[in-house]
Amino acid sequence: MAEGPNRLVVVYVKKVAANKAAFVIVDSQYVQELMEILAAERASAFSLTFGAGEAITSAATLRGKAFLTQRFTSTDHTIQLMVRTPFSTLSAYWLQNLFIFVPLSLCLSVGMMLFYRRWYLKRLSLAREIARGITHNEFTVHYQPVFNVKHGSCGGVEALMRWPQPDGRFITPDIFITAAENEGMIIPLSRHLFELIAHDVINWTVPDDFYISVNISPAHLMDDGFIQDIEALRTRLER
Repeated sequence: MAEGPNRLVVVYVKKVAANKAAFVIVDSQYVQELMEILAAERASAFSLTFGAGEAITSAATLRGKAFLTQRFTSTDHTIQLMVRTPFSTLSAYWLQNLFIFVPLSLCLSVGMMLFYRRWYLKRLSLAREIARGITHNEFTVHYQPVFNVKHGSCGGVEALMRWPQPDGRFITPDIFITAAENEGMIIPLSRHLFELIAHDVINWTVPDDFYISVNISPAHLMDDGFIQDIEALRTRLER
């Protein structure tokens, strides 16, 4: 930074070639005016330094002792800006934004509560629908053949539970099985699957080594009544 006859000037030089350089001279008055505007708007004191030159400071005095001091430096460390802000300015800023963020946070909180309530009620509703579906025998079993390559015939089937709706659509297993697992309905649903299988295979004529594959939930596997449920299913299948 250089000094003119009456005031400081900012001289910026940049080398553009081996023996060439470009430079620009800026009257510090323009920088000073900009800083005065910012200082008035933000009620803070600004101090700008170029290289090793004198600092250009805003003329406005702080309304109280500086509570927060921030320093900003350019990537090449040639320009430094210091901003000092009193507590009165910060408190006014916080109070101003308080009237914006408090209602906004309240609205977001209410929105989240309504969303959670809707989600929770939907979960409860689906759990009740599963229980009702079991009671009213709405679930069906689709049997997917498993081909035995060695014997060239169908060696067994995989039992897949489905939930058809009155309008012809299906609630997919990833929805109702996940809901049943989350709401403690998976064991009653598995037992209902066993009952459906036992009912379906009464009139089947299949070889002795024919098998039925069933997906079992981990919760049912760890249940104390699992062995009893399997024994009951086997007894019904052997009739």
